[in-house]
Amino acid sequence: MLDLDLSILSWDIIGRFVAKGFVFSIQLTLIAMSGGILFGTLLALMRLSGKKWLDAPAAPACPGRSRGRGQERAADRADRRRQDFGGFPALPGRTHGAPP
Repeated sequence: MLDLDLSILSWDIIGRFVAKGFVFSIQLTLIAMSGGILFGTLLALMRLSGKKWLDAPAAPACPGRSRGRGQERAADRADRRRQDFGGFPALPGRTHGAPP
């Protein structure tokens, strides 16, 4: 049962298969990355357009950005925190708003 004949495998054959697989993997990665960047940019621009007919189809793909009543975007919350704390993050050993 363990009498396998591996004499047909040579480093030349294995090297060719590995090289072909490597090239295919790089091609697939570049194609998928390009498509993702293009599609993501298109969706982002649709959401930022402000037009309802462009915003609505892109909304399910970008669920984090909601403009419902009483809700604010994360960026707005971060801006408000920066204003509240003088525009800099908390530094150890210092009180917010106190001169250095």
